[in-house]
Amino acid sequence: MNSEEKIIPPDTLEAIQELQKNKIEVVLATGRAHYYFDELAQQCGIDSYVNCNGAYVVYQGKSIYDRPIPTKTLDQLRMKLCCRMPIT
Repeated sequence: MNSEEKIIPPDTLEAIQELQKNKIEVVLATGRAHYYFDELAQQCGIDSYVNCNGAYVVYQGKSIYDRPIPTKTLDQLRMKLCCRMPIT
């Protein structure tokens, strides 16, 4: 995929369709949030994915795992990064 243009090359789309035709389940895996790839997943007919660096998993359109980083942890990380303190 060309990430800047969000275009799936035709041969990649054909390969995904061939896998699906042969009953092989295709699952996306990315560190990004779903809104970055929803359109592409729909275009490919993919409804299962692991995203947000493994913090969120959807299988056949249903959320089966949801473990975001706690807000308190993110706030502590932001403070340490802003102050350039060592992260412990």
